[in-house]
Amino acid sequence: MMSRNEIIEAFNEFFNKINDARQAEGEEPLVKSHVLICKDQPEQAILVLMSEENGDAYIYRPLTGNEQPSVPFYNEPDEILFRYLEEGYEIVEMDLNTHAAIWNYVSVANRATCQEGFQKYLEYCMHNGITLEKLRSEYDYTFYDLFSLYNVSAKEDLFLRVDAFREEPWYGDLIMFSRIGVCKTKPEYAPEVCKALNRLGYSVRLKTKDGELHVLPAKDKKPKEMEAR
Repeated sequence: MMSRNEIIEAFNEFFNKINDARQAEGEEPLVKSHVLICKDQPEQAILVLMSEENGDAYIYRPLTGNEQPSVPFYNEPDEILFRYLEEGYEIVEMDLNTHAAIWNYVSVANRATCQEGFQKYLEYCMHNGITLEKLRSEYDYTFYDLFSLYNVSAKEDLFLRVDAFREEPWYGDLIMFSRIGVCKTKPEYAPEVCKALNRLGYSVRLKTKDGELHVLPAKDKKPKEMEAR
């Protein structure tokens, strides 16, 4: 079974091969968007390339022996990313331009049809430092704080106490929230902090403020972005 590094290396070679062929034909080079893998079926790993000229996406599965791409009718995040995450794929790497395009699309369109895949994407962003401030510092797009749309799926455990998480690096965040009803946390800790608080009986939401991620009590009313569709 191929490792992640082996898959990335193979995809880099394939990517260069594709662009060499396109250059020989006088066509524009493609840019790498993201790589997805499926743990149980590494040969089904996906390489997504984009055309900068017209924004078309090309979805390749070169490890299957088929070097011809599929071209989605709509180049929306649901079609080129979220749907695959719902099917069990994971993000191995993603270009920052792709993150910016995804955040901008969801912010402007106020929708993400594949909600489970969208939530998995948000967790990836939290763990990999893709934040509102980082994107705003690099791109002049319309960005909504997508972390505020993060849903907590864990359920309350009536017998659980804060001390159960004392060995976790984010234990202090739980203590702070339990005392004053709000806390700051690192983006990479946010999914675990939210799930732990939910298990402790708290309903919470995330909000980015002054470059820092805050955990706040959930509002009674969902943001309009979550109600659209």
